[in-house]
Amino acid sequence: MSTPRDFFLEPRSAVGRPSPFPPRYLKRQIYNDPVVFRPVDEHAINEARTNHRNFRDLIWNLIFKKQFNELEKARAIFRWMTTKNLYTVIFDSELPGSPEQVLGSFKDGKITYAKVFECLAVYSGMHCVTVSGWAKGVDYKPGQPITSSVGNHSWNAICIDGNWQLVDCHWATRYLTTERRKIQRTDDASLVYEYDDFYFIPDPEHLAYTHYPEDAAWLLMETPITKQTFEEYPLIKSFFFTTGMYLLPECERGVITTKHGITTCSLGLTNQTAFTFKLGYGDEMLEKLSGEELVNYVIQETKDNQVVYYLRLPQKGDYYLIVFAILVPDEPVTAEGTYKAICEYKVVCDEPARAKPATFPACSDVSWGPDGFVLQHGLTPNNRDGILMAPKGHTEVTFDKRGDVRVYARLVKPGVSDAELKKALSIRTEGDKVIVSVDLPQEGEYGLEIFANDPNKDGEMFTHVCQYLASYTKDPPLIAYGKVPDVVKQKVRRPLDPSLENRALYKPLHASIDAWDGGSPSQYLSEGYPFGQATGATPEKIFTQRAVEPEQEYKPHSSDVYTSEIDVKPPEHFEAVKITSKEEAPEPEVAKVPTQKLFKDTNVFKDIDTHAVEVSKLEHGSFRDILWHLIYARDITNDLDRARAIFLWLCSKDLNELNFTDFEKGSPEETLMSLKNGQTTYARVYETLCSYANLHCKTLSGYAKGAEYKPGMRFVGQQGQHSWNAVLVNDTWQLVDCHWAARRLVGKQLSSDNVRYELDEYYFMPAPAQLIFSHFPENPTWQLIEKQLSREEFEDLVPVKPTFFKYNLQLLSHTDAVITSTNDVTIRIDCPPHKTKSLRFTFNITYDDGREEFEGLKLNRFGMQELVGSICFVTFRPPEKASYQLVIYVKDLDNQAKEGIYAGICEYKVVCEATLGNRAFPPCVHTTWGAGDSASKFEIVPLQQGAIVSTKNGLAEIKFRLNTKTRLRFMAKLKSNDRDDKSLAVYTMYRVVGDVVVFRVNAPSDGEFGLEIYANNPESGGNTLQHVYQYLVIARDVPDLVEPFPALSTGFLGPQAGYAQLGLSTVDQVDPFIQTLSGDLQVSFGTTQPLRLTSQLMFASNNANKEVSEFVLQQGSDTGVTFVIKLPEKGMYKFQVFAAPQSAVVESLPGVYNYLIDCRGTIANGVPFPKQFGPWKEGCYLYEPLEGHLQPNRPSKGSASSYQHIYFSMEVPRAVTVAVIIGSEWTQLDQKKPGSWEGEVYMEKHWEEERKASVCANFSTSGTSYSTLLEYSI
Repeated sequence: MSTPRDFFLEPRSAVGRPSPFPPRYLKRQIYNDPVVFRPVDEHAINEARTNHRNFRDLIWNLIFKKQFNELEKARAIFRWMTTKNLYTVIFDSELPGSPEQVLGSFKDGKITYAKVFECLAVYSGMHCVTVSGWAKGVDYKPGQPITSSVGNHSWNAICIDGNWQLVDCHWATRYLTTERRKIQRTDDASLVYEYDDFYFIPDPEHLAYTHYPEDAAWLLMETPITKQTFEEYPLIKSFFFTTGMYLLPECERGVITTKHGITTCSLGLTNQTAFTFKLGYGDEMLEKLSGEELVNYVIQETKDNQVVYYLRLPQKGDYYLIVFAILVPDEPVTAEGTYKAICEYKVVCDEPARAKPATFPACSDVSWGPDGFVLQHGLTPNNRDGILMAPKGHTEVTFDKRGDVRVYARLVKPGVSDAELKKALSIRTEGDKVIVSVDLPQEGEYGLEIFANDPNKDGEMFTHVCQYLASYTKDPPLIAYGKVPDVVKQKVRRPLDPSLENRALYKPLHASIDAWDGGSPSQYLSEGYPFGQATGATPEKIFTQRAVEPEQEYKPHSSDVYTSEIDVKPPEHFEAVKITSKEEAPEPEVAKVPTQKLFKDTNVFKDIDTHAVEVSKLEHGSFRDILWHLIYARDITNDLDRARAIFLWLCSKDLNELNFTDFEKGSPEETLMSLKNGQTTYARVYETLCSYANLHCKTLSGYAKGAEYKPGMRFVGQQGQHSWNAVLVNDTWQLVDCHWAARRLVGKQLSSDNVRYELDEYYFMPAPAQLIFSHFPENPTWQLIEKQLSREEFEDLVPVKPTFFKYNLQLLSHTDAVITSTNDVTIRIDCPPHKTKSLRFTFNITYDDGREEFEGLKLNRFGMQELVGSICFVTFRPPEKASYQLVIYVKDLDNQAKEGIYAGICEYKVVCEATLGNRAFPPCVHTTWGAGDSASKFEIVPLQQGAIVSTKNGLAEIKFRLNTKTRLRFMAKLKSNDRDDKSLAVYTMYRVVGDVVVFRVNAPSDGEFGLEIYANNPESGGNTLQHVYQYLVIARDVPDLVEPFPALSTGFLGPQAGYAQLGLSTVDQVDPFIQTLSGDLQVSFGTTQPLRLTSQLMFASNNANKEVSEFVLQQGSDTGVTFVIKLPEKGMYKFQVFAAPQSAVVESLPGVYNYLIDCRGTIANGVPFPKQFGPWKEGCYLYEPLEGHLQPNRPSKGSASSYQHIYFSMEVPRAVTVAVIIGSEWTQLDQKKPGSWEGEVYMEKHWEEERKASVCANFSTSGTSYSTLLEYSI
């Protein structure tokens, strides 16, 4: 794509650059996975493959063509630099002081990666600085003094949406990789170019281990570390943080000193990780001393939360311990992973170790104790220590095993025969446990190696999975091996914003880079707006609430089973027999709880359901008749089909129609009649029906959060008691609640008038992890979840409704029903990505006592709901110390039958312990922000995430892609708590730019404003405007004087009716809103037919409406027209273009295109252009003189021979003669080529005598009539 002619390349001025301060958002809060930047990265990588001829083309194509936001700009530059070979960058020219020279200087070694990054960033419109200082590179060794010498590295700090972030392009591209047990140090051959995402906006606390700036403020830390602390750190690699490692307090120094040749070193870990290491002696990194491998003097032990190194060194001197790591997957993989260096320590040995021999037993691996790999092979160790102390020679190791895994063990000790070592070992299996017993024959250290084999996978091959050091010594571990550093929780140098801890701020706008072409900025999420605290939302309480669907849909009996003719009367030999007479029902086991649903959609049961409903409508004389007709007459044999048929029959049956005239006590008939009379429960009836249908079924008693439940309620006595069922289907217990499936509450108050019967499919075999939100069995085993809840935990859980699970929603915060807070509260709910366009959320807030207002305002005004990506945010600003009820609702626009009906999904009690005052959101038409119900009707797509937009210097733009060719009408309303709608109307306007509609807000003051957007399709909607979107605008840094927009009619800006039919097209100013700092600009249109055109320029600032069209020069050509504009003063201008076909007979030309020009400054001299008449506007073009006032003391004489002459040069197509007339004197211009006229006029005698000069043309060869083209003042 070629660079537009009007693209102006200008660096960001350092004026107003913020001073360094710690970023509010850390990397893990902005994004969790680099894949979110895939479209940006692909674009940058593709641009890196292109050699642009100049810097302007480079910056346009890399940054401005896509109109990235600031985060995306920084990312694009970062990935371009980490992909591009900067030595191959060649421009057509490299003028002194140009950005081309800056990038060209890199090839000569005159500047660094950081300077190149800074150059690209500032020309992208961002604040960026190069930070110089010291870095611990590939040739650094722990303990080396570094900050006393000249700085050796530079990196960058870039300001992204008001937050300074750190970037190191150089190290992101160039870092050292090594083999598993071999390391190269300084030779160039060891430097492998590979991308490392760590160095894009790393946490400042992490980068401080390797980078220290000359100005400590650029550490960007709340409490900057000192140079001494920086030098004392061990050498830390980026992969250290990628694997989730952290330094323990006792090992934060990079130099460790032994005591009698013995020491330990330990690192904290948070993920399943495997390790290896290298130990080298001296600066030469010798791997052997006296013929012995140094690796044999180290034991590496991996525990649950730390890796420990025991060192027992043979010789006094300096050693270097380098640790490598690899993340361990849950299952074994065939491909061998790559270990990467994570840190390096210097170990100073005070004297040789006294142990003889000093080496540890030579086993198969360098890692001792069970690490992550042992779990992959079906073994779970009960002892995580790598050293087994055996003071009397005996020790044991126990493993829990999965399936048929077999274990083999081997002892290793030089000088002891294999026979003795085998005799010392025994292995026994006790159920799922394997015990390896060791009785060591003599004092000393032994290696105990463990091998595992799964015959189903491995055949007869055993794999080494771990090894232990069995130590038969009288010395305590502290003396024999040194102290193991204590594990403490990872230090957090700076707490995160709690409201954003689990919220990744960056959401990619498009799935692919192609979607960006011609696009608009994807303003990244809410730009620092403070969301409410997440009180009560602890991570361990957030468990999955989504059901796992089967890979394939369940297939019931074929439809002909339910459509063929049957005999509804049972045969004489048919007997109704209970299953309990044959076998007892098994108790639930964790291994048999439902881990996934048995079906995807209840629609698969349509034939069964039809059958069950038909049976329910008929009268039957006995239970035997019902059972036969419902189950056995159709020969329904599948457990799931039987359970479904009984469920549907019971939920559909009109109990008033049940009538058995003769039945025995304790019979099934009596049970059914008891349900009719209210003397038993649906659960008992369902159990009865299932037991006679050869299904194991249990009636579960407990508590349920029904219609009378309120958040925070405790169950006492009979309150909340309920019963439901567990039915065994295909060897798995499933839960069913027929009562709640048939009965739903409608209305706020519980009464017989508010209860209506309607089938709720949710209660047929819901996921136990979902039903636990509302149902709590007395026997906790029947919760059917792995981590059982106590009754108190159940009472604390927020009551979640079936609709919540129907739409597969997930609570990301606040699973407790009662939220206690001293500030705002934000509840986060995740919804499936495929439903984000159709789901609409809302809420209702009242006081606990039912009151709905605070100081005359509805409490809903203190709430806000928005959908950001796939996450629904509901924020509540409690105005005073009180208790509130907050209910969240949802509806599905895809559900045409219930498009306007919201259903409750969850309910909270919010207890505010502080009075915060009136902080109501702006008075917009809805409490739901973002897309409205009618948004999808107009095919407009927002180009920003979320519904919260922050201004910059009081300005904000909200943009939408128009996916329709219909010319839509829009209207925007700005709302505020402090100002009326009429006074705010002049602070917002909209325009259409190509297929993007842009709404601009020029906030009159700091504060919060609501922006309501309305749309109309005149082809189908008449004149009715419908609410489509709503945004919260947070205005900051608003200037003291804010100029409002002039009053503009709806649709004023951009093309008007008839524009397209005339064949007009914008050439340069495609955006009808123009901003200029110089006051000089051009507006050009392409034409496809002869047109009559004119224009009007109006000064419109401060309610003025003054015409200044004399500052517009219309220049024509065969292919279009250009309006040259010079604005005489700062302010707002309306520029209107009028046109009609040249052949049309009209009294006045209709308007075809309108601009609004915001002139922030002007260099124009205030002299108008010459006055132009009708004939001039039919394709004429003026070269000189351009100023409409002729004078001798003009700045330049132009092409004239002297200042006493004026040179005229212009193009006048179709003219026969052209003359300049001053007074009575005519000067004929010469025609140099067809249509081009030039000539010089002597002016000395006219300066004092005449006041005007006219340019006239004769367009007829037979006539002498001249038409006036231009008029100048003298």
